[in-house]
Amino acid sequence: MSETIPIRSPLVGVPRLGGSAALTVAEQPGSTLLHLEGARHGTELGAVLSTLGLADIPAIGASGGRDGASLLGIGPSIWLLVMEPGTALPSTLTAGGAIGSAFTVALDASHAYTRIAIAGPKASELLAKGCAIDLHPRRFLPGGCAVAALAGMRCTIWRVAHEAFEILIGRSYAVSLWEWLRDVTAEYDAHPDRAERDG
Repeated sequence: MSETIPIRSPLVGVPRLGGSAALTVAEQPGSTLLHLEGARHGTELGAVLSTLGLADIPAIGASGGRDGASLLGIGPSIWLLVMEPGTALPSTLTAGGAIGSAFTVALDASHAYTRIAIAGPKASELLAKGCAIDLHPRRFLPGGCAVAALAGMRCTIWRVAHEAFEILIGRSYAVSLWEWLRDVTAEYDAHPDRAERDG
């Protein structure tokens, strides 16, 4: 009988960031993420897209989904399926379900990523301090995503709403990115508080 290993955040014990009216920064722990490659068009892919409420698979730089599950086009024939913590996983979206046959590669990458939410009127300004992509809302629309360097670290930047972004970064870089965020958020009064994450 296989044992499910709980996902442990690399930010456990790292001081949290406080928030302000202009900006909030917070980890989003407990998400389920599947790394997908090589879509196989057919009945199984159709079932996956139907579950996600999509007519077609998202192109590079686009995303779509519903009910707490979103599919992000992050590269040529590469997608990332992001499911919110607590989302009931439909059988279609399990490795043993349709998604396992709809793609040539379907790997659970939940332990590989750290997910950080950045929201508020100054969110775009903050991210612009560390990345070179054009984040203007007319160019980088809600639902848009891009694999880019943020503070010199490779990550996926996903605009979930007009003033809300999520950063998906490899867990080995999570603490380094968090420390950079602590430094650059100081001017927005989103200072780190003294509380630490519970183990």
